[in-house]
Order: sequence, then structure tokens, then C-alpha cells
Amino acid sequence: MSELNQYQDDKKRLAVLLEKHTGIKAKNTIDHIDKYGAGALRSGAINICTTEAQRQKLTLLFEFKNIYETVKSADNKKEYILDSPDASMEYFKNYFTDIADKEHVVAAFTNSNHKVITTVHISAGTINSALVDSRDIVKEALFCNAVGVVVAHNHPSGLLIASEQDVEMTKTLQNALSPVRVELNDHIIVGGDKAISLAERGKLPSPQQAYLSNVALSDNQKSYSSKTKQPSVKQQISTMKSERLIKQKTHTGIESNRVSR
Repeated sequence: MSELNQYQDDKKRLAVLLEKHTGIKAKNTIDHIDKYGAGALRSGAINICTTEAQRQKLTLLFEFKNIYETVKSADNKKEYILDSPDASMEYFKNYFTDIADKEHVVAAFTNSNHKVITTVHISAGTINSALVDSRDIVKEALFCNAVGVVVAHNHPSGLLIASEQDVEMTKTLQNALSPVRVELNDHIIVGGDKAISLAERGKLPSPQQAYLSNVALSDNQKSYSSKTKQPSVKQQISTMKSERLIKQKTHTGIESNRVSR
């Protein structure tokens, strides 16, 4: 009598469910998992699918899974807040789950409270590079009235190393966003189930490093500064009164000097 194995049972159950919803033969799925692992099912669609309809159904299933995980991660807040490298890395790890066919560039546009207004797929490239036109990101930022942007791209190889091209792209994008007063808060690189933050690693050009507040926070709790947040009406009125008093005192001092002369 063979020993029971829950993994083998689950693998077969997965293959059966996939066949039920996509038409992909269960044997194809089992053989592919045995050779490459379940994590390579989406990228291996060309090996297990025999029709275009099957491939499209498989893509929809993975899209459902990824969106489900992303929405579930925000169950408490009911919105996506990218106010720290940790939050941004988690957000884009969910986004890029099972996407390993080529490099993709994505941008999340945020308001003054770091809430995600919209997330846009910017471009797709080859297995090891993706072309980015900064104008596309600037245009989208202006369209949705964003205050900040967190850009991200994936490394299909799984290597979490920021290349010279990655750093250069970050500088170029920052220079393009600066004139329209939109801050590039971070650049996230995702490889498999891990990610790195260029802001956290000090790879964003000055002054963006100032958007990482290290005061009273541990290294893994660094947050983006809220410098872009507009002051309240009360604060603005108080500032105006202070400026008016300073001007009055300055004017009075000048008049006194004229009289004494």
C-alpha cells in the first residue's frame, strides 16, 4: 500500500479544476508541475495549452487570483496606501505574481495622502528589458491629478539587482516629473515573491531620499514623507497672519529710521 501524500492529491485536484475551467488536459498540467513546479503554470502556458481559448482562460484565472490577493490585502483600509517602501513592495509583489514572461513597467499614481488613485501598465519589453517613455507617465499623472508616483518593474530572472539602466531610468523619470510638481516616491523591482525598494536603498537621486523618514522608525518601517501634503486652511490662515505681522513690524522699523534721521 502506497503512503498517503497530501501534496500529490492537491496537485491532481488542481489539474482537474484547471481542466474543468479551461479545458487544459489534467495530464498536461501534472506533467508540467512535475517538471517546472506550479509557480511556472502561467509562464508555461505555451506547453500546456493546445488552443488560444485555453490560454485566454488560463490568463483570466490568474488575473482573478492576483486581483483577489490585492483586494484582500486592503480589507481593513478599503483602499491602497503606498506610504512606505514595505507597503509599495507588498502591493507590487501581488501585482506581478505569476507574471514572468517578460519585463513590464507599471506605475501607481497617488494623492497627497499616498492613496492609490490608479495603477497603469506603462510598457512591456523583452525577457530582460523594458522600454519606458517618461511622457506616458507624466501624461497619466497630470490626467489623474496625482501628487506622487511609485513606479515598478519585474525581473523575470528573479534577480533583485538594480542595474545601471534601472537607476538611469529612475533619474530620467524624476527629471520629467519634477517640472509638473509630481514626486517620484519610489521605484520597486520585483523578482519572484521578493522585491526591493530603490528609495530604501538610497538609489533615488536627491532630494527624493528626504521622502524617507528615518526618525523614530526602524529600518523596515521607513515611510515616505508627507511633505507633499497641503497645509490645512487653519494653518494657512495662521501663516498669513504671521507674515502680515512681520511685514508691519518691518515697515514700522523703516518709518522710525526715517523719522530719526
